[in-house]
Amino acid sequence: MGSTIYGDSRGVTPVVGVILLIGITLIGSLGIFIVGLDLIAVQQQQAENERAEQSFIELKQSMHTQSYLSDTSQTIDLDLSDGGAIIRDDAGSISVDSKNLSEEFEEPITFGAIEYEGHNGGIYALEGGAVIRGTGENAQIVSGPRIEYDGATNTLNFQLVEAVGEGELDSDSINLKMNSSEGYSSVVENERVIITIESRYWGAWEQYFINEIGERGVIAEPIEGSDKGKVRVDLGRIDRPTPFENAVQGQTIIDTNNPNAGIEGEVENNSSLEPIDEEIWELVATAEEEYNDIGSLNGDPLEAGEYYADEVDIGDLTVDLEDGDVVLVVNGSLDVGSDFHVKNGEENELQIYTTGDLEIGGGNQMCANLCDESDTDPAALQVYGTSDFQFILKGGTHFEGVIYAPAGEDGSSALIQAGNFNIDGSIVIGEVDINGNTHIRNHPELEILDPAIGDAVQPPEITYLNIAHQQIEVSQD
Repeated sequence: MGSTIYGDSRGVTPVVGVILLIGITLIGSLGIFIVGLDLIAVQQQQAENERAEQSFIELKQSMHTQSYLSDTSQTIDLDLSDGGAIIRDDAGSISVDSKNLSEEFEEPITFGAIEYEGHNGGIYALEGGAVIRGTGENAQIVSGPRIEYDGATNTLNFQLVEAVGEGELDSDSINLKMNSSEGYSSVVENERVIITIESRYWGAWEQYFINEIGERGVIAEPIEGSDKGKVRVDLGRIDRPTPFENAVQGQTIIDTNNPNAGIEGEVENNSSLEPIDEEIWELVATAEEEYNDIGSLNGDPLEAGEYYADEVDIGDLTVDLEDGDVVLVVNGSLDVGSDFHVKNGEENELQIYTTGDLEIGGGNQMCANLCDESDTDPAALQVYGTSDFQFILKGGTHFEGVIYAPAGEDGSSALIQAGNFNIDGSIVIGEVDINGNTHIRNHPELEILDPAIGDAVQPPEITYLNIAHQQIEVSQD
């Protein structure tokens, strides 16, 4: 009989089994081989990163050494893979702000960086004397800059060492030679000192200064439309809490736990802050003699300057801060009967000091940046009151700013709820009792705002500030 497709296949079965066994073995071996290749690649990349990191640390040390050798040069080897590093001009800048600074500090000091990018996209940089891993907010300090404080003489020294040159640096020998050296010095005794750094690697600078002085004195943010960020370091805020980092701070705070009545942010009860009655009355006496007396403020626009008023009954009012701060001293109360707007408050502030109360009428707004909820800036609107100050909010009101009116032991300052309201900012007062559909929301930028009255800010123990900006020429044969 002829064979069919369904004929006897017993002789074929062992062959198929052997083929399957060989295939399975080959697949397993291939998998192990692929995993092994991945592991080797990871190890190679890790070794490359470690070499780059160590090379940058050695380069940093060599550049610092060279900064003291103006007449000689030195040669070092960079152990980098193919592709090498590049020198970035104008990678960052540093500026210093304090009263009575020397003229040489008026302009920011710009500086460049040496940057290396590995095969896996990892980046190492040497900027301002610091070795940094990564860019942007995620950048990390590998080796810190040369910033030293001498407690014996209260002197802060910042050695800013910068690499200058052109082109790409590969693994061959490179030459280091002093290019230029400039010194900036100023006496800053009993003054606040603010250092601002703009950098492509701003997250690392933020991390460094937080480690040195704590979170209280450092604020960092990206610069819109740029690959850089800004780090602001207030050396006068070391170990000094600000009440505005809380949504509410007072002696008696009652939150009904009503889901519609909420406080978004930290709350500090049993506050021991001293009242500012004496300072406000002293300011009133000064304002009567020296400020621009506008009598009864009734809605005329205000621009940069210092003003004194006996009372304030406000219709529509706009305060323009484009040209500077506005200081308004009121020997009486403020009644906001219509919308009260502050504009152009990005850099400047409206500071109101009152011996009376502040009342915002039903449905009205008192806020910064024209009450744009997508662009809140509560630090631009500040109200300061005495220990018996009353902050009265009627139904449907919105306040964006800060209130500072501590009650002390004997005062009665309070937030009086006469309807539902919303607050963006911070309230420092004696008593807060909220219920109904109300909301108080704190903002991160208030973490560095101190009251603009009294001695809330302790100047740093710095008498002399010195910055040495040294440029080291980096070249290859």
